[in-house]
Amino acid sequence: DPAVYDRPVIGIVTHPGDGAAGRIDNGTSTSYIGASYVKFVEAGGARVIPLIYNEPDERLLEKLSLVNGVLFTGGSVKRGPYFETIKKVFQYVLDKNDAGVPFPLFAQCLGFELVSMIVSKDNNILESFHASDQASTLQFPNYSSLQGSVFERFHPDLIKKLSTSCLVMQNHKVSRILGAPFLLEHALDACRFVLEEESWVLITFYL
Repeated sequence: DPAVYDRPVIGIVTHPGDGAAGRIDNGTSTSYIGASYVKFVEAGGARVIPLIYNEPDERLLEKLSLVNGVLFTGGSVKRGPYFETIKKVFQYVLDKNDAGVPFPLFAQCLGFELVSMIVSKDNNILESFHASDQASTLQFPNYSSLQGSVFERFHPDLIKKLSTSCLVMQNHKVSRILGAPFLLEHALDACRFVLEEESWVLITFYL
């Protein structure tokens, strides 16, 4: 029972391939998790359970019942069995939260792309643009709160520097702009995005 442990357990969905030089198809059913994702979770005091993308549904659901949250990694696969597994896990996350059980999902890079595709029901929802090897500031909207966020423990001087100096690395190739019209058109309100009526948020993804 994960509820009896002080350290949460996070499920990470494996990515197809063997992790060698970005190779996806190596003629086997091998999959992997980048070590950086495991270290990221462990650095926060949690433990990791691999959610093998091509294992039987019964086994996947059994593992999901043992974790306190899920992480979708970066990568390059946007179709096939991997995408279908991501959709199943995402639905599980929604169902748990709808039932009043806090069950967080952290989606990075490809993971966030797939979430946008799933909720919008549009596999062509992403737009290409170039922002490679650039530095920028980090802007905090007036309506946002740092409390409860990753920035809560940042020193006020650092928060100020982040918003006035180019300290943030940008290396993106695709994006999606979210706003009130977009939410209505693609039903992304089901994804618990909280935006003011006329506010816009640019969400970018690493590739």
